[in-house]
Amino acid sequence: MIPVPVEAIKNSKNAVVNDMPMVVKDIEIVNINGLHARPSAFFAKEASKFRSEIFVELGEMKVNGKSIMGLITLEASFGKILHVTCDGDDAEDQMKAVEWVIKNFIVGE
Repeated sequence: MIPVPVEAIKNSKNAVVNDMPMVVKDIEIVNINGLHARPSAFFAKEASKFRSEIFVELGEMKVNGKSIMGLITLEASFGKILHVTCDGDDAEDQMKAVEWVIKNFIVGE
């Protein structure tokens, strides 16, 4: 398999890079309080359950999705769109887990 440049797949839903699945998704913050400390911690905890790498982008910032502090530094508020990339053999399951966190975590509102 020929490696695909990451930029070529940035807007694709699913792709395979270097024989490893990559899932890329834009997810809106629906929690009125944004991605504050508690949901960031839960996001990182869920992301860490998987072997795949995960990166979260907002604007010009890109952080490791397994890092609580990294996620907090994004200052992701209500209505913002996170660009999430999961890369590895369990990327699809990882994306489902973290998407659920972003769309359903409401404790602390």
